[in-house]
Amino acid sequence: MKKSSSLINKGTGLILLFFGLYFTISDYPTISLFSLLFIAAGIVTFATEFIFNSDSPNDERTKQIKEKSGYVTYLLTLPIILLVILLIKYHIITDSLIGLYIILFSSIFLFPFTMYIINKKI
Repeated sequence: MKKSSSLINKGTGLILLFFGLYFTISDYPTISLFSLLFIAAGIVTFATEFIFNSDSPNDERTKQIKEKSGYVTYLLTLPIILLVILLIKYHIITDSLIGLYIILFSSIFLFPFTMYIINKKI
């Protein structure tokens, strides 16, 4: 059962990456948030799938690692939000939408990174 769910998760990651790249290519002069979200979701799906071994069952340890990494990601996102607000206030980042993109994608990509670190520590 674990092999088929692993294959489904990897397939979902590939589909998300494909659609994200397709939307990026079709909207080439301007990259839309929609395509960036698809690409980010595909990368996070792949990263999550490769962090945990496919032969290990989905047990209490996996649940504990995902919960801890969610908490750590939330705590790391708060200073990033404050930093982006300061950068916008002092006009280092001129467009507030770029600041929102930075906050969104930093929190999306921090989750698998913290999950990898916590998986190695436990």
